[in-house]
Amino acid sequence: MTIRRFFILGGAVAALGYFPSPARCAADYGPAKQLHFEGDKSIEKKLDLMTKKLSLTPDQGFRVKQALEEQATKLDLLKREIQEARQKIYDDTNGVFMGILNPAQQESYLKIKSDVLGRADGPEGQNRWDGRDPR
Repeated sequence: MTIRRFFILGGAVAALGYFPSPARCAADYGPAKQLHFEGDKSIEKKLDLMTKKLSLTPDQGFRVKQALEEQATKLDLLKREIQEARQKIYDDTNGVFMGILNPAQQESYLKIKSDVLGRADGPEGQNRWDGRDPR
């Protein structure tokens, strides 16, 4: 086992022991926290859970659904903005690297970068990042 695999495995085992299960959270913090730890993130599932746990009226359910849809839209927009900002930082840093390195080093750097990104290919050779930079 390589050192890297050892640390990855150790981290995974530690994380599994460290983070409580949703059932444990519900027992420790009550139904309000259980809503937060539900694994399914779909609006309908959240609405259904809230309706059952909180006995929402039809009007409340309609308004909660609108709020959840608005939340999802805002979070999607935020996620895209963060991805674009992160990509700009990587692009700017790569530009700085290219300005620092001599032509031979630039060629080696680009090859290393290509090799690292190539490891993201799946078993069939299809890139699991769908053309996006995985950083």
